Amino acid sequence: MWYTLALFVHILGAIGLFVAVSLIVVAFVRMRQASTLEQAREWASVANVAGKSMLFISLVILAPALYMVIIAWGFTTPWVMAALITFVVNEFEHSTQLPACLYHALGMICNGCATPFCTQNIQTKDVRPM
Repeated sequence: MWYTLALFVHILGAIGLFVAVSLIVVAFVRMRQASTLEQAREWASVANVAGKSMLFISLVILAPALYMVIIAWGFTTPWVMAALITFVVNEFEHSTQLPACLYHALGMICNGCATPFCTQNIQTKDVRPM
């Protein structure tokens, strides 16, 4: 019973992680296509919220996963250790790289500079796709 519930929560967390990553990708694409500074700021805030929610989503994935490993699989199973190491490395990478990139883009947007995502669109209000 508890294993099934943990598996359900684990799968919901994976779906939530997919949604958060998708929101970040869409936000970066939309920032690139933004024709005004306000549009770029709106999409940057969407990416910021999705990026901040990924820590909680990661815990929603990790807690039931650890429960299932302890109850059913054990840490001696090779794929469990590979998955755990991959998860930890990915979380460390996300916590250091994505916020730095996002805060750099936000800083450039807030200062009125053109971002790497929309070099000419914001300055000239050109609406052609890049």
